Amino acid sequence: MAAATLDDFICVPIPSELYQSLASRFPDGVSSVLESITWDFLERTEDDFISTPAEGGIRWGSISLPNGTQLRVKKSRSNDYGYAEVTGEKIIYLGKVISSPSQFARTVKDNTSVNAWINIEVKRPQDRGWKLADSFR
Repeated sequence: MAAATLDDFICVPIPSELYQSLASRFPDGVSSVLESITWDFLERTEDDFISTPAEGGIRWGSISLPNGTQLRVKKSRSNDYGYAEVTGEKIIYLGKVISSPSQFARTVKDNTSVNAWINIEVKRPQDRGWKLADSFR
């Protein structure tokens, strides 16, 4: 592995108070702490990436969920499911717009932290049955 050069880095301004607080706790590794926190954040929010595919609907990570796609998540305290639908390039659950599949899963699971890929089942308009979202990745 080649050694890192100054060209491999950029500077990101943060408030001096934040830097000083980090430096007081981690005097030898502020940059490594910030790097670790940022990578963790990107991994935790990977599910939240949504864009609109050309044919209408939404893109969730690497999969396309066209308008008419149904989503379901098993509720925490019963055998019932919460159902949402992709409509007008939005996720609609109980008549409200939900910002992401992850938010839908968290909402159905009583606002607990969950992995949407293994909690959401998907049924696109062309599908005959439900499939776990993770199977599309």
